[in-house]
Amino acid sequence: MKQIFEIYWLRFYGCLAVFLYHLLDRVNQYADNVYLDLTRLSTVLGTPTFIFISIFLFTIRYGKTIPAGFLSQRIKYLLIPYITYAIIYSGSEYFLAEGHPLDSGYGQLFVNYLIYCDWHGYFLLIAIQFYAFYWCYIRYDLGRYLNVTAGVMVGTLISMLYWGSATALDITLPGYLLWVIPIGWLYIFFFAIRVAHQYYYDRLNSGLGLRGQAALLAVSFMVMIGVVLMTDIELSSKEAWVMPLFLLFIGVTMRLFKGRGAPAFVRMINRHSFGIYLSHPIFFGIFEVISQKLDFGLIGYTLLLGIVGFLCSLGLSALANRHPLSGLIMGRQLRIGAAAGVSSQTAAHADRQYNLRVT
Repeated sequence: MKQIFEIYWLRFYGCLAVFLYHLLDRVNQYADNVYLDLTRLSTVLGTPTFIFISIFLFTIRYGKTIPAGFLSQRIKYLLIPYITYAIIYSGSEYFLAEGHPLDSGYGQLFVNYLIYCDWHGYFLLIAIQFYAFYWCYIRYDLGRYLNVTAGVMVGTLISMLYWGSATALDITLPGYLLWVIPIGWLYIFFFAIRVAHQYYYDRLNSGLGLRGQAALLAVSFMVMIGVVLMTDIELSSKEAWVMPLFLLFIGVTMRLFKGRGAPAFVRMINRHSFGIYLSHPIFFGIFEVISQKLDFGLIGYTLLLGIVGFLCSLGLSALANRHPLSGLIMGRQLRIGAAAGVSSQTAAHADRQYNLRVT
């Protein structure tokens, strides 16, 4: 499969967006102001971006031919880390709560994390469901009954109704179960397949071009900045207003970064994105305990929290992936070579120069 440079940039954004969202959650305990809310606005597309990447790459890589063992392999790579980190997070919450005994005990905490998905790993269960849905969609050629363009429109409407109803009716379920139900993310599934088809047939520039979409995206963000300044809106990826913003964001990013090689830092984040995503709150929690005994000040606390969380989760990912088994348990790193840093234009120029020398 040829290099799809745009995905490196999307994964880079998605990883940092989730990381920054959780960091701001910690900082918000000590400072609650509009500047934090405006910063958080830029992070709400992180989880939808990861869902998009998975479905897009499957469509590009496999088309209408699903390989044997597709489901079992992908479920294994997601479910094992999910169970591992459910144990780690429930245990760390229990043992770090020194001086604050938990009435429920460790057993209930473990149930909350493993069964009720009461941690950010709920994304892994969303992904598993969409892997199964993708397998069914291709295996039984469901595109005959609902093409992807109609699927995007219908899926967006259904997802908007789902999140809008949940907010308006104040519907709650234990843990993050409300977020795990795939209805709320249905629009991304069809949208990713549609974009993959456009990409494969080089029709990504059809319809509204880069400038038009970028202008709409900028206007949309300006509107949301105004809303944040004037209201107490919930800043989360699980809101109906996120959907049009996300669709525009993907459209702009896929055009803007087409053929642009990823620098070394972007490649490194991509390589360890799964491990960083899974483990960074562990180190946030450890640093939180340490910081309570020291006075870093708000700025010092924020900077140190980010540095410790990033470097430690990066280091854990690198250490775990020195062996395939530990990498499987703690989250596999992606295989991304130096070729990801060479733009398509540069590669094409090098090929032409080589051909000229040969001939």
